[in-house]
Amino acid sequence: MKHMIGGLRHRRATFLAVPLVGIALLIALVGAATAASADSNEVSLVNGGFESSNLAGWQVTCGGGCDSQTAQAVASFDGNSGTFAAPLGNFFATLEGSCHDTTISQDFLAQAGQVLSGQAFFSVAESPGDVNMYDDYGSVELLQGDTVVATLFSEDAVSVGGDSDTPWTAFSYTIPSSGAYTIAATSGNGNDCSVDSFLGVDFESNLGGITVAPATQLWGNAVTITSPGGGLTATTSVLMNGSPAPFAVLNDHAISAMVVPGAGSGSVTITVNTGSGAAVVPNAFTAIPPVQVVLPTTTPSPPPATTTPSPTTTTTPTSTATATPTSTATTTPTPGGECPSPAIALSGALTLTTWPGPDDPSIADVVANCDLSSVTAVWTYDASAQSWQAWFAAAANVEGANDITTFSTGTAYFFLAAAS
Repeated sequence: MKHMIGGLRHRRATFLAVPLVGIALLIALVGAATAASADSNEVSLVNGGFESSNLAGWQVTCGGGCDSQTAQAVASFDGNSGTFAAPLGNFFATLEGSCHDTTISQDFLAQAGQVLSGQAFFSVAESPGDVNMYDDYGSVELLQGDTVVATLFSEDAVSVGGDSDTPWTAFSYTIPSSGAYTIAATSGNGNDCSVDSFLGVDFESNLGGITVAPATQLWGNAVTITSPGGGLTATTSVLMNGSPAPFAVLNDHAISAMVVPGAGSGSVTITVNTGSGAAVVPNAFTAIPPVQVVLPTTTPSPPPATTTPSPTTTTTPTSTATATPTSTATTTPTPGGECPSPAIALSGALTLTTWPGPDDPSIADVVANCDLSSVTAVWTYDASAQSWQAWFAAAANVEGANDITTFSTGTAYFFLAAAS
């Protein structure tokens, strides 16, 4: 049995209220987030759905001191009755009821009539015989200053039962009047400092539930990133396994992003950054390089030089020695224009050939003007740098997106052509 300490527990967490003199600063800080949800009736919290895979945008307070497990964003949680997965998007927050309260809170501005909604569960770690003495608890509350406006979720060990869980429980609240509010989620450890129960919480996010299609895509081609809740108009960057990818905003619910070589081969995690937060989508799609080639780590030695035989000398009794003339050398004329001669014949989706044309012509011009309009990407291997270099048709006008922009005479290239 645990040892009783202190008196009755304090059921509501303490947190920092918003001082009146800070309202103007608050408006400046969250204005972008409020604007992002202007086309919907949902309150917009910064990183409300925890889709950044962390607690960015939230204030965390822990009565017994915070550690990596006390409050965190997770993709799943093992409860007493099974595993909890994110109900809204890919991540949610868990709060361990440390000694005595763990709270995450966020200040925000809302308009009258907007809706604040989300889901929560409570997982009791206390044994059935201890719940009356050690009544752990979890709650989600909406406040103005120090006043609780609404209790959106509230459970404790006595009502739930020892070693038990509630299911994900949805909540929703319509904002009664425009102004500054605080949302606070709290998990508390009743009257002791051990055997910690957990609160799980997730809120609607304007970047929640992001999907990516197609499921498999080649480098140099595009994937479409879709957010049913919108919020993509404010996208500032798209990362594929940490590498920046060129993107275009199609509308508030969809963007198109090019698969870059930095995404690697295989599973790709996409991160979408916006002015009001970020969304991280693990295993969003599978990236495929155009070809897997194993190259030697050393440069092969050039073939031995060949020499032209010396002319022979013939001598007759009646004449002086005469030298047999050698044949005259012939030169190949330089091809005219910027197109290769002979022309490159594409064979299927991928063609490997040495560039036979003039030196330093623009790849974009050659592709457009030399019967190569179906080519979507070109690769070559830089032996000195031991790395691939690439040109993508979709990024021809995107500054810094292409490693190479011209062809070099005698260099081998892979040409990737779109399927007919």
